[in-house]
Amino acid sequence: MSAVLCHVYGVIASTARLPDGLTGRLARPVRRVEADGLAVLVSDVEEDARVRRADLLAHAHLLEAVAAETTVVPVRFGVIVPDDDTVRSEFLVNQRDHLLGLLQAFDGCVQVTVHATYDEEAALREVLRRDPDLAAFRASVDPADQAAQIRLGEAVGSALATLREDAEHTVVEWLRPYALAASINDVRGAYDVASVALLVRREDRARVDAAVGDLDRQVAGQMSLRYVGPQPPYAFLDHVELQEESWA
Repeated sequence: MSAVLCHVYGVIASTARLPDGLTGRLARPVRRVEADGLAVLVSDVEEDARVRRADLLAHAHLLEAVAAETTVVPVRFGVIVPDDDTVRSEFLVNQRDHLLGLLQAFDGCVQVTVHATYDEEAALREVLRRDPDLAAFRASVDPADQAAQIRLGEAVGSALATLREDAEHTVVEWLRPYALAASINDVRGAYDVASVALLVRREDRARVDAAVGDLDRQVAGQMSLRYVGPQPPYAFLDHVELQEESWA
């Protein structure tokens, strides 16, 4: 018979209120392991349980639901401990001061993330509009001239990189006034423009939502935006100076 272990999601203040009916991996109920003002959110999982994509999503969705209501320090997916006593010793004793500092630093704050992607055809039109010489070169290249095709590809790639930088600047500067802090993540796709995490006050969410909506309308036809949140402050956990006052 497989042993039952504790899957760890995150840490909150013991006085924090949570949404009703929270479930985690395998739709198991989430419970608190508490001590001295802190509570670790866990659920039971069998030792031999397979990790599926649904488990990753359940972990993330639970933390997002909690973040919408209260400050939470997230724990990365895959932290499994043997029992409640180990939860208490590892988190509520060994990491107590650190976790209290993070909860204080992020009190009343959530992360929201904006992903921007350029429409491929719109991006190409824009780089050609900006650079008439590039447009003329493109029009003159013989499809059979491999060397010229390579030079054209390199020139277009460079122009797209500049376009991406300008578009990233637009996204960041538009949203920066609504945030306590911003973190720019790396993008991977050729037409991905920006992935910007913003630390905002929970009470300012409506203003942030409106600003993202305004930006979406501003860039319509050129870029598409994907807006995610509220989330725990994933992007900012490593940047807090705990000896200083909170972000707020």
